[in-house]
Amino acid sequence: MKEELFKEKSRYITGVVLIVVAGLILYADNLLLFWAVLGGIYAVGFFEALRLFQVKASFSLYLILVLSWVAAYFNGHPVECALISAMVMASVIAYQKAHHSEAILPF
Repeated sequence: MKEELFKEKSRYITGVVLIVVAGLILYADNLLLFWAVLGGIYAVGFFEALRLFQVKASFSLYLILVLSWVAAYFNGHPVECALISAMVMASVIAYQKAHHSEAILPF
């Protein structure tokens, strides 16, 4: 049992480091720092979703990513930004009359 725990030592170290960093960010209680860190996580997740769903990245996807994240800073309800982004993407897809509905998947 002990050998199995130490076999994945790097995962435990990574987990502890991430928890410490998250604790420091939360302790700082700085809205701009918290927003920037979450923005980085959002961007990494977005790029991973692009690869996962095999969606070809375009300028409009990056533009919506950035605009929704900037709007989330100023909006009292950031979840609304995601809903508005989805509505904008659906509107663009409907306007172009193209069946590229997989472009909305990363959001």
